Amino acid sequence: MLSTSRKSKDIPDFSGSNPKIAVISARYNPSIADRLTKGASTLLEKNDIPFEVFEVSGVLDLATALKLIINSGRFDGYVLLGSVVNESDDRAATAMYGETLRGIGSIGASGYPLGSAILCASNKKQLAKMASPRKDNCGAAAAIAALELIALSRDLSNISKNIGFKPASEFIHMAGDPRKTT
Repeated sequence: MLSTSRKSKDIPDFSGSNPKIAVISARYNPSIADRLTKGASTLLEKNDIPFEVFEVSGVLDLATALKLIINSGRFDGYVLLGSVVNESDDRAATAMYGETLRGIGSIGASGYPLGSAILCASNKKQLAKMASPRKDNCGAAAAIAALELIALSRDLSNISKNIGFKPASEFIHMAGDPRKTT
């Protein structure tokens, strides 16, 4: 079970073994990227969670960067941050957003603990509100999602499964073993 005791109201308690997080930020809209990164990094710093920030050019690079960083084996979880401005129902922006989510989703579906804040709005003002560490704080929400998945993964890996054969013992006898009599 996930621990109910928490360092802050936002993240699980990792009982002294804090995970290491990779924060991957798409820099195409720098002011939005800065806000998202600030939201995530502030939450991680506040809770003494070690992290590194990696920057890529745009949202389409996030899935590739994620896979490269996973392959490094240095991190326990991943936070992906980026934004797309979709003015006037631009088909290219819609396709870019969809492909980004598809690429990230296909990697995440393999069981990697990741949280993402890939924002899409019709203008930068809307993006700025969603990315603001003081308002919606989507960067922090993405970091919390990654941390919760790490906690779930750790919790599930500590569950012993009662399957397979058990070795013979005083109470359990295997077929063909003679019973001890004294």
